[in-house]
Amino acid sequence: MNIIKSVLFNAVIVSVLAVGVVSCGGKTMQGSGGADKEGPGTGPIPCYEFDTKEYMTGFGEYRGSSHQFGENVIHATNRAKDNARQKMGGAFKGVATSYRASHGNNQGNDVINKMEQGYEEVISKYLNDMHATCAKQGPIGDDGHQSVFVSFRISRADFSNHVTQAVTDKLTEDEKLSIDFKESQFKDRFKHAFEEFKGNN
Repeated sequence: MNIIKSVLFNAVIVSVLAVGVVSCGGKTMQGSGGADKEGPGTGPIPCYEFDTKEYMTGFGEYRGSSHQFGENVIHATNRAKDNARQKMGGAFKGVATSYRASHGNNQGNDVINKMEQGYEEVISKYLNDMHATCAKQGPIGDDGHQSVFVSFRISRADFSNHVTQAVTDKLTEDEKLSIDFKESQFKDRFKHAFEEFKGNN
C-alpha cells in the first residue's frame, strides 16, 4: 500500500512540476510556493526555507538529465525527506540521552531502546505521509541537465504529539515505572526540545 501511495505521490509531483514548464527561452525558474534563500552568485535557491518556531523544514535538490525528469523528482524528494529525518532525529536524541543519563542500568536501557523504536516508527510513517509544500524546476542547461527542488514543512507541535503517543503506547506500565515515565512530562520535554532544536539549514 505504501509503495502505491509513493508512486502516486511521485506522479503528482511530476505532474505539478511539468505544468511549470520553463518559459522565456528556458532562462527563468518556474514554480510557486516556498521562500527562497540567496545562493552564492546564482540568485535565490528555489523552495529553500529556514526552520521556524512552528515548523521544521526538509529541503532537497537534485540535478540530472532533463530526459529523466521523473527520476530527478524522486531523488530530490528523497533528499528532502533525508534532510528532515536528520533534523527530527537530532531533537529526539537529546531527550533520549537525558533519560539514559538518569536511568543508565540495563533495564533502563532496554526501556529507552523501546522508546527509540516507537520514535523510529512514527518518523517513518510521518515521512511517508508527508506532502511537498514546494516543488520547482530549474532551466535546462546546455548539457541537457536541470535541477529539481523540493521542500517539506513539519509541524513541531503535531510531530511532538505523534511521538509522545507512540512512546506512551510502546511502554508497559511496569516499564514506565522503571524509568519514572510520565506522559505529560515526556510530552513537555520532547515538545520543548523539538521547538528549541535548530538543525543545520
